Amino acid sequence: FNGVPAAEGSQFAELNANQESTLYQDLRTTPGTKVYWQFYHRGRLGQDTMALVIGAPGAAGVEQGRFTDGNTAWGFHSGVYTVPAGQTTTRFAFRSVSAAGGNESVGNFLDGVVFTTAPLVVLTKTAVPQGPVEIGDVITYRITAKNEGGGTAENLSLTDVIPPGTTYVPGSLNIVDGPNTGPKTDPAGDDQAYFDANGNRVVFHLGNAATAGQGGSLPSTETLPAGTTVEYRVRVDQASAGGQVANTATAGYENRLGPTPEPLTATSNETVTEVRPAADLSVVKSADETAVTVGQTVTYRITVRNAGPNQATGVTVADQLPDTLAFLSATATQGGYDPATGTWTVGNLAAGATATLTLQAKATQTGTVTNTATVRGDQTDLSREDNTNSVTVCVEAAAPCGPCGPPSGGCGPCPPIDPAPCNALTRTGEGLLVPRTDYTGLSGNRPPAVGSERSVDIDVRVDGTCPRNVTIGARLTPWAGQVGFPGTVDIDINDRPLREWFDVPGTDLTLPEVGRYAIDLDTRARIIADLPHYSNVRFRIFDVTEGAPVPNTGLWTVGMALTGPGLTRNKFALDNSAHLSRLYTIDGP
Repeated sequence: FNGVPAAEGSQFAELNANQESTLYQDLRTTPGTKVYWQFYHRGRLGQDTMALVIGAPGAAGVEQGRFTDGNTAWGFHSGVYTVPAGQTTTRFAFRSVSAAGGNESVGNFLDGVVFTTAPLVVLTKTAVPQGPVEIGDVITYRITAKNEGGGTAENLSLTDVIPPGTTYVPGSLNIVDGPNTGPKTDPAGDDQAYFDANGNRVVFHLGNAATAGQGGSLPSTETLPAGTTVEYRVRVDQASAGGQVANTATAGYENRLGPTPEPLTATSNETVTEVRPAADLSVVKSADETAVTVGQTVTYRITVRNAGPNQATGVTVADQLPDTLAFLSATATQGGYDPATGTWTVGNLAAGATATLTLQAKATQTGTVTNTATVRGDQTDLSREDNTNSVTVCVEAAAPCGPCGPPSGGCGPCPPIDPAPCNALTRTGEGLLVPRTDYTGLSGNRPPAVGSERSVDIDVRVDGTCPRNVTIGARLTPWAGQVGFPGTVDIDINDRPLREWFDVPGTDLTLPEVGRYAIDLDTRARIIADLPHYSNVRFRIFDVTEGAPVPNTGLWTVGMALTGPGLTRNKFALDNSAHLSRLYTIDGP
């Protein structure tokens, strides 16, 4: 118009028309609200002056100021008005004061008029699923930021601390809606979001022109009705079992409508997610004896424990006896056992508590019997690896119960047994057979073995149960024997060469196997001779197989050296005995 460009857009208004006048607008307002105003003003023919008056309709209003500008440039003016109490409608009026050139019908150009409130960011947070959830489940948090105010929210950043009892799921940052949509990386500095591991929080820089280092601008819902939405995920930890996961998000932003930036904050609603209780049930099964015979009682002990963190309810143990075991009895510290279904109904089990079932059954068939117990409850079990436990029992055929008779098909109380001949070890094709009786061991002295004979010493230990449990030990004694003859051997040594050896008849001994032997030699010799005389007798042991004497076995027994004058007796007799012991090793046949 008249060659004057608009301050904003392509059009502007002129206050003066036919005369000096007032231009106004009435708006609904909230008492206590700060209203930010701003406009551009310019003279038409020279210096024009106008005033801004704000107040209730029909009242005098409050003049915000008088503004004079020339016709060479637009002047920018701004300020703040606080709506007083009780004023729900406010009039904003521009009044012409004077115009250059003395013509009341022209002057006071206006443009870019804004009456607005401060930005007001509202955060809305949701959790998906809403709950209840289980330990290990993933919760997706979504936070929507909308600017319900008038001005733009500047430098908008959203922060959400990971709630206690949960763990951030890596790689789950995402701007779902609004400026800069798309997945974001966890490290800081890459894009508009990051996970702060030290602070255990997520941070989003939101709005137009947001960067990795700072937030952007979020227009009001008049321009961006849906605002902007972000999301991330957490996993529910064991610490939250039986409790709640609560969380709120916060946002920081600036109001830049005034002369200096005003920092503002917003807090979301609190999301509360219920977490179902959890328990850690385990079962241990054992057998008092893992080797029994047909007819014996098998005693199982099943122990259930709840390691928490919460009470376990509806606890049951499935323990069905196999067909080869006949149920006898069941005793539980808690609950009861149904032999028809094999179910032990434990009931509720507090954190840290245990319960035990003693289950007895009779073995009816031979073979390997594996029995399994499995525990379960109403709650999520934090560790299922220990919910099942098995034990294996070996059932053997029963030993005979009657004296020396065949098996009777299972024993009751052990009958008395005649010690002879039943109380003896009998070698069978399957091993040693031990009758059912009390053993005190073999009595009597061990008889000497001669030649190929040797003795076996048996040690037997018997417990007090029936059928008896017998522990047998055997000790094999070394080979033992003796040779000799009761009479004497007369040897005429007259005119015999010196150092001639003679075999003693009847003293041959055969060593039956390779080994190391202790050889004892007892000798006695007598010399009868005419005087004067000199002679002696020695004994030794000779290895016939090797054709050589056993080393170090030459034994002096008796010697005589009677010579010289004065010996008047015609004959003289001398006898003596000697003993020799040696260790001798046989290496071959």
